[in-house]
Amino acid sequence: MSRARSRPSEFIGPPLHLSNAHVLQRVADNCKPCHCCGEPWHWTGRQYGHALPLMNVNKSMVSVRKTAYLANGGKPPGKGQLIVGLCENPACMNPELSGLRTRQWVIKRAVAAGKIHTPAAAAKMAAHRRGTGKLSGEAEADRIRSADPAEIQSLCTEIGISRQMAWRIRTGLSWRQYGSPWAGLGARA
Repeated sequence: MSRARSRPSEFIGPPLHLSNAHVLQRVADNCKPCHCCGEPWHWTGRQYGHALPLMNVNKSMVSVRKTAYLANGGKPPGKGQLIVGLCENPACMNPELSGLRTRQWVIKRAVAAGKIHTPAAAAKMAAHRRGTGKLSGEAEADRIRSADPAEIQSLCTEIGISRQMAWRIRTGLSWRQYGSPWAGLGARA
């Protein structure tokens, strides 16, 4: 009875002492000069959806920033730490401008930049979610808000929503009206 032979891999990578340089070169091959820091680390390679840029290293998909940071001699992140880019350009993968930060630091930076926890961000998320429900638009929500309480039930059956949803619209828990925070300030007497 013969045993199956294992064939050596067809791809033989760089020697172990050159593997970090090889990985950094792979990252650099997919980059162009960054408009913020001026270094050639702006990632132009493939991105998967809205996620971080990923690349294949040793048959597993890993973050490009993490790969460049670790290949440049950075220490691995501990518990509760993330590898983040400190350049203003989010697509910059410069390992010199990457560092370990906590999740709290990342959230504080996003709040300070106005990306989350702002009325504009809430309005953007609400507009994205509103296309998925039974209401066809803001006009129907306005009809529910201005309707007499006695005619809510008939309006709900006409539109195809529950009374609870109509109550949520009327109280502002759902379909909140987003507008300018400065609207109506000049109308006061």
